Amino acid sequence: MSEKKRIPFYIPALILLAVVCVLYALQPKPTDWTPSWSKNDSRPFGGKALYSLLPGYFGEASAEFTRVPPSETHFDSTRSINYIMIGLRHTLPSERDFEAMERITRAGGTLFISELYFGQLLEDTLGLSTHADVSETSATHRVNFTDGSLKALTPYTQLGLDPVASFDSIPEGCSVLARNMNNEPVTVLIPRHKGRIILNTTPFLFTNYYLLRDNNVDFVEKSFSFLPKQPTLWDEFYKVGRDEPMTPIRVLLSHPGFKTAWFLMLGLILLYILFMSKRMQRVIPVIKPHTNTTLEFTETVGRVYFNQKDHLNLARKKINFFLEKIRLRYNLGTEKLDGNFARSLAQRSDVSENEAKKLTATLHSYLVANSITEKELLQLNKMIEDFEKRIK
Repeated sequence: MSEKKRIPFYIPALILLAVVCVLYALQPKPTDWTPSWSKNDSRPFGGKALYSLLPGYFGEASAEFTRVPPSETHFDSTRSINYIMIGLRHTLPSERDFEAMERITRAGGTLFISELYFGQLLEDTLGLSTHADVSETSATHRVNFTDGSLKALTPYTQLGLDPVASFDSIPEGCSVLARNMNNEPVTVLIPRHKGRIILNTTPFLFTNYYLLRDNNVDFVEKSFSFLPKQPTLWDEFYKVGRDEPMTPIRVLLSHPGFKTAWFLMLGLILLYILFMSKRMQRVIPVIKPHTNTTLEFTETVGRVYFNQKDHLNLARKKINFFLEKIRLRYNLGTEKLDGNFARSLAQRSDVSENEAKKLTATLHSYLVANSITEKELLQLNKMIEDFEKRIK
């Protein structure tokens, strides 16, 4: 099939792919309300807005993030830092991670953890309990600070569709920083070793959506005002996992439109290869190597003469074949096999004159003989082969 006839096959496929991509690009994307609290996530329940505000909350102190678990992070025992964990999507801190986080409080640092449920390990260790309200109602949840200097005139609000939680019991010696409209604690400060732990049960108030709603940004600022102005570490491990290279393919597959277009393109390429390989494939002919018919013919003739016991005829053909080689190689006449021929052969072939004379006499005697035996034929063959080996 010519190249011009193949063009109509894949041109429509490319046009179809382009049309599908354009349709998906123009299709309005529904809002993704999946909570992530990640610093790079600009979705409503992401944490991009809050992370960008951290440097302003802690002055000149550095604000960095980590994507490795606390147990693999080196915490300097002589350095006081803030460690912020908001919205633990993957799992709650393990025992090893909590032991590593304890090194922060032993150094005088502050842990800030905001989550609906803190897990059995933290609750048993710190001596507290919580309960979450995940029922979807239209009622608005309101929280406010307990300190008169921090208490807002208008409570901070969260829509009833988003889950909330509060503390059922708290350990002795801890301070209640904020309560909900039912007067239940939602933010507490627990002294721990040389530092302290601040626990909050309204993680949705720290997302992009609620930071831009009403006066909720004031709630975030006042919540972080309990943290000293010192180096701050933002946890990303419990939100998005370990730091992994993001390949272009993973970026494409993260969008439904691009994902569909990608697999559609792969399918079309596979169909093209499948059909065109059948149409273009041709049987490759097997070319047999050329055989040396001359050598085969010579061997066949030799076997015929040897089997018929015609030793003299075979010997004369052997001698004539040998003399032909002498003529071609040394440009030497072979009409007379006499002493002059032997001397010339000795000079040109670099063999002794006696050997040349002995060979010449043997050849002459076989040419004039009336018959020879099989043994004499073999002796002649050996003499000629030995001579040819000497002159190679």
